[in-house]
Amino acid sequence: MSNKIAILAHGVNNTPNVMASAQKYFEELGYECHNLILSGHKRPLPSIKLQHRHWRDNIKEAYDSAKNKNPQELIFIGFSLGALSCVNASQHFKLKWDKIIFFSPALALRSRVNIFTPFFYLQAFPIPSFTPYRIMKYWVLPSSYIRSIQLLIKELKPASITENLLIIASKRDEVLNWKNVEKKCSKFGKNVRQVYVKEKRRKWNDYGHLTAGPKYMSKSDWAVVEEQLKSILLQSQSNP
Repeated sequence: MSNKIAILAHGVNNTPNVMASAQKYFEELGYECHNLILSGHKRPLPSIKLQHRHWRDNIKEAYDSAKNKNPQELIFIGFSLGALSCVNASQHFKLKWDKIIFFSPALALRSRVNIFTPFFYLQAFPIPSFTPYRIMKYWVLPSSYIRSIQLLIKELKPASITENLLIIASKRDEVLNWKNVEKKCSKFGKNVRQVYVKEKRRKWNDYGHLTAGPKYMSKSDWAVVEEQLKSILLQSQSNP
């Protein structure tokens, strides 16, 4: 049994399968991986009235289970909603992680941009490329999921949750507001790094929301990401 544990959490409208590439990578590094399925994400999507506390409770339960094994190191790898749920749960329950790796953390969504609003006789409308809500609509997500994401974001505080935090993403992401994501992340850890992939082809999806693991990146992008991953994983353990 490994004395290093990694908890992984997927994004909205995903299953743990989307984290399989990252899971394989960390298992090869010697981590015992716990790949979570967040509430409301079994297929097909259940018609439940989801609340945002369900997702942070998922993280808390996994954290407590891992802590009971008294690991030498406990890290978190989260994609999009998984990353957001981790921050919310960590601040709400005062969880502390040795290291955290976020892929495209959904900590700040792009805002709707209504134009023509000064002219009362013209209908205001959002510019599609500036808002993630069109993507959520395309996914046919229940309204409770969208409200829960908004509530998780609203509750975020500028409070540290780890010593070492690595952010991996694309600045061409149409879902996230990167200026606000970077601002928030700067408060979540003492040693915060960002890595942005440069590939022009959006091989992970058609709106630039970079998914976790080497499967979703070019070899050149992954080489840059892996260098930073190994660097942060070698950081001395701060929380005994």
